[in-house]
Amino acid sequence: MPSADIILEFVNSHWKNLPKRPELDPNENNIAVAILDLLHSFETGDMTVTMESTYFADGDERDQNYDPSDDVCNEDIYDTIPANPNMVEFGGVPVEKAIVRRAVEYFGSRKGFHNNGQRNRPSLDEIKAKFRFITNKHHLQKLKDIELNGEIKETRRQMLKVVTDNLGEEVNKLLETGCIFHDTTIRFMVARIIKKKNLDLHLKVSKQWIDDFKKSNRISSRKITKFVTVKNHRNKNTLIQKGKEYVDLVNLQFGKYANSEVFSADQSGIQLELHTGRTLAQVGSKTVEVTVQSAASTTHSYTIMPVLSAEGKFHEKLFVVLQEISGKFPAKGHYQADNLEVTCHTSHIMTKKLMLDFFKDVYFDSSMPTNTLLLVDSWSSWKDKSAIDSVTPPSHSCETMIIPPGCTGNIQVLDVGIFNGFKRVIKYITGQLQFDRPDYKINRRDETLKMLSAVYRQICHPKLQPWAQYAWSASGYNIVRPPGFSTPAELLFPNNVAADCSSTGCNETSFIKCLYCDNLLCIDHFLVKEVHDC
Repeated sequence: MPSADIILEFVNSHWKNLPKRPELDPNENNIAVAILDLLHSFETGDMTVTMESTYFADGDERDQNYDPSDDVCNEDIYDTIPANPNMVEFGGVPVEKAIVRRAVEYFGSRKGFHNNGQRNRPSLDEIKAKFRFITNKHHLQKLKDIELNGEIKETRRQMLKVVTDNLGEEVNKLLETGCIFHDTTIRFMVARIIKKKNLDLHLKVSKQWIDDFKKSNRISSRKITKFVTVKNHRNKNTLIQKGKEYVDLVNLQFGKYANSEVFSADQSGIQLELHTGRTLAQVGSKTVEVTVQSAASTTHSYTIMPVLSAEGKFHEKLFVVLQEISGKFPAKGHYQADNLEVTCHTSHIMTKKLMLDFFKDVYFDSSMPTNTLLLVDSWSSWKDKSAIDSVTPPSHSCETMIIPPGCTGNIQVLDVGIFNGFKRVIKYITGQLQFDRPDYKINRRDETLKMLSAVYRQICHPKLQPWAQYAWSASGYNIVRPPGFSTPAELLFPNNVAADCSSTGCNETSFIKCLYCDNLLCIDHFLVKEVHDC
């Protein structure tokens, strides 16, 4: 049987939950999973496909009005400053420290004092004749200061030059190797350069500083991939009205349930190697190529299913579905974490059986209220009330309210305000691993689970409860809008996060701040060598 027929037969049997399914090789299985992904998105009404074509006449690939000078900083204030630690600046002139020391020794070489009590020293003209970089009385005072302090200190401007020159070299290496990096990476690199060069420099790496650096080095944030598919809901006004009517019905139910008894659950696929869609690159680059550990891991995914209450609290466990070719975990098992409920299937796509496992192992566990309202999308399995009732304990009751097809993007709480923040944290961590620990295999089963456990633990911190509550308010439900809140990325990766790692004996630069202990941690002590669990 031709390969395409086998794939379609597998997709059909999987979609209809038939027990008999054909055997697929790994490549065929990947294609089948991609088709099932598309079908699931189409069934829930969250995807329509439009075709967009772009034509270029000869010579029209680039805007003819493009002027590279618009993107370049015209002045470099550090041009005349030495970036060599063995050099020191005298009136804008770089001078070797050894020569400066000889000038200091000569300036203090004479013995005795004048009648006015001042030391006998060579005159300015004598000094100028022997050391041409000495030109005025201020330079003589500088020699006195060096003689008094016993050391030649670089000026702040010179130390900034050391930082910018070394940063430029490191950025060029990242560009050459195709590494994904962003402004947060630059802050991390600056902190590490200051530490490595042992500079006595307190530098606040502001957005303006980074912007100036990027302009002077002709780099900017560029898209890695150009997406031409446009999400365009048909009957937009009708869908908006249906969504509003649904939200109104749910709001009426808030009178019957406490906020701690109203929940939203939804599934989301995440790439094994999730990366950002942009990276810093040379201005005017026609193509932007980057490196990843595995091309397959950028297309293969796993599924997460969080549960969030209307009071902004996540369920203590995150439901995770991994893709295993055999549909079973190996005999050695997998990484175990208290905050993860992990299962697997031949694809990461949710099935009715997996849905029932979700209810049995997560939703109806002892930590949940006995009487609940659950908001879910229009996936067909959610509509099978008899199947859900079959796994509902006698002590529990669950009323489900199905979101109209095509409306989940506007009124499904997790889609509106949670998944983007969750994935952004994963992207930060993946980017740091690619930059700092390129040999760490983030796409492997246990490494993926370790990261999910560490991230989910941070996401569940009470500091992020207002952020989670805002997702309910933004979706239109009768939840009081928090007066102010911070996103996970803002709390975990503040601008000053690049500092010394708080772990005892560690000399690495930190990249993340734990919300529980407020310690700054390097990638090794947050994830690679140990999963941080304070």
